[in-house]
Amino acid sequence: MLKQRNRYSAEFKAEAVELVRIGKPVAEVAEELSIGTGLIYRWIMQNTKLLNASKGEQQVAEASTGTKELHRLQKEIARLQLENDILKKAAVILGNNHQHNAAR
Repeated sequence: MLKQRNRYSAEFKAEAVELVRIGKPVAEVAEELSIGTGLIYRWIMQNTKLLNASKGEQQVAEASTGTKELHRLQKEIARLQLENDILKKAAVILGNNHQHNAAR
């Protein structure tokens, strides 16, 4: 005789995992919910894998955003350095003209 497998909702699994995460012993949660401790451990592992995968995707997205920002800032630095060089040259030219005018 085959035993029918119970199907548990995602909410039920999440609640069981959360009870363990807040500090309740797995055995106690299993007894309260009338399920085996093995199920809870499996759900915890699945939940941890999902969280790690989610964090990995978030880190990739943040890295992509960071790379774009880095390129934007590098372009801005190059532009500002060019402007600074132009201003230095203008100061030299104006400084020389000013000295020539003062000597006259």
